[in-house]
Amino acid sequence: MKYGVSPAFLLSLFGEQFTPKDVVSAISLIRQLGFDCFQSEIVFADKITLWENGGAKAVSQTAEENELTMSQLVAHFMMEAFKDRESLFSDEGVSEITRVFQIADMMRFQGQVTIPMGPFRAIECLKEEEKQQCHVRLVEKMRVIMEIACHFGNPVAIEVQPRALISGVSEILGFLEEVGSGLGYNYDTGHAWASGAVDTAQFPLVLTDRLMGTHLCDNDGIVNLSLCPGEGTIDWATVMKNLVVSGYQGSIDLEIFTDAERVKEKYSAGKAYLDGLLSSIMPRTY
Repeated sequence: MKYGVSPAFLLSLFGEQFTPKDVVSAISLIRQLGFDCFQSEIVFADKITLWENGGAKAVSQTAEENELTMSQLVAHFMMEAFKDRESLFSDEGVSEITRVFQIADMMRFQGQVTIPMGPFRAIECLKEEEKQQCHVRLVEKMRVIMEIACHFGNPVAIEVQPRALISGVSEILGFLEEVGSGLGYNYDTGHAWASGAVDTAQFPLVLTDRLMGTHLCDNDGIVNLSLCPGEGTIDWATVMKNLVVSGYQGSIDLEIFTDAERVKEKYSAGKAYLDGLLSSIMPRTY
């Protein structure tokens, strides 16, 4: 399997205002640390223009020169399109995500575009009828996005954070099936664990071919942190075994938030930890 870094690598180094120039400057370090691929992210919608005006080309060229591939392009700002009833029932995010697919096209990137779904405002106050209305609209809005994605040829995955409109592996799978073929799930172990999913390690076995990518991180199952694997309470031996058994073909991408001066240390440690587990699971083929 290939190893990669998630956007947390960039966020740890440069903060949430990072630009395509920062991505370019990080690529040689990613290669130096022994990773095969990386994910990039557009955190805020006002940064889309930077990617359109030369940023996408610069990132693509630098990655090619360093023999790295981009495994995901994360549209983080899309959380705003699903944060409350007003945004959900509007067309917010549709034109912006279209521009992201256009950026992927500029880069000739046929990989996964990831759409995070963050906490839904006052979700605990929603009546059952309101929850159902929101669910129907969520499916409808994702179908619109999938039609756009189909035009450009990119697979799309959702990433589900704690207190989102959908939670738990059964509900996530049901949502993916309602939206239709082509939509997958980005396996963020930290989000799942902090959401209270005691079956976090079983997600790969349930989602199988709907599992498109990974954000592998740890926490205590209470606070939604993104720690180095092995520093929290997730059962990593079972997670890695189930990824292999499920037939997952994507990269093993680390999602570690840390201080800038500890990025090398933490990402190297995380990679070595998961590599050791994988080696014990499939010693003859890995």
